Amino acid sequence: MFLLELCREYGINTQFLTEVDVPTGNAIIQVDDNGDNCIVLYGGANQEMGGDFIRQVLNHFTAGDVIVLQNEINLMNES
Repeated sequence: MFLLELCREYGINTQFLTEVDVPTGNAIIQVDDNGDNCIVLYGGANQEMGGDFIRQVLNHFTAGDVIVLQNEINLMNES
């Protein structure tokens, strides 16, 4: 939890960080001799976030706030 403590030390709002019982995501990137790649992705814990949770978090944002995201968050099946 060192990263969580570091965020708090720097004044980062960690109110909406949650811990789930799912491994973190990871990706394996293979590159062939021609430079073409194939990416195998396991979204992991990031895909545990649903639309309701994301809307709840974003409702607390005001002008000047910043959010940092990773691309593994997938809400294509939610409205």
